[in-house]
Amino acid sequence: MRLIRLRANLYRSLREVVVEMNGLNLFIGASASGKSTVLDALRLLQEGARDREFGTAVRNRGGIINLPWKGEAADQTELVVEPAAVRIVQRDETGATSVGGQVDSDSIREALRQSGFGLGAFYETQGFAV
Repeated sequence: MRLIRLRANLYRSLREVVVEMNGLNLFIGASASGKSTVLDALRLLQEGARDREFGTAVRNRGGIINLPWKGEAADQTELVVEPAAVRIVQRDETGATSVGGQVDSDSIREALRQSGFGLGAFYETQGFAV
């Protein structure tokens, strides 16, 4: 899935960070400036989406207590990614699919709400299912 943006708030060493994504992204900076934390945030989101639950991904990072910025409450930690474009795809118990059309990232939530797909839906973009 091609991402446009990652927003991290109080995730490990990232206080309020927005990373704009392009075709090629290079992270250059001093030691302990957050380069690896940006990559870890993306890995955490990828693992949770792949497994369809975040428990394992969080446990692999030492538990929820280790995710927030030093001393901050875990319920204030936020990671948000914005995909370039998404097709809504639903698979029924026979494996048949139906496509709800392509939507831009600003209308994903509204399209899901109106589609009635609910939790049974998953996102597919540019041929990759998440």
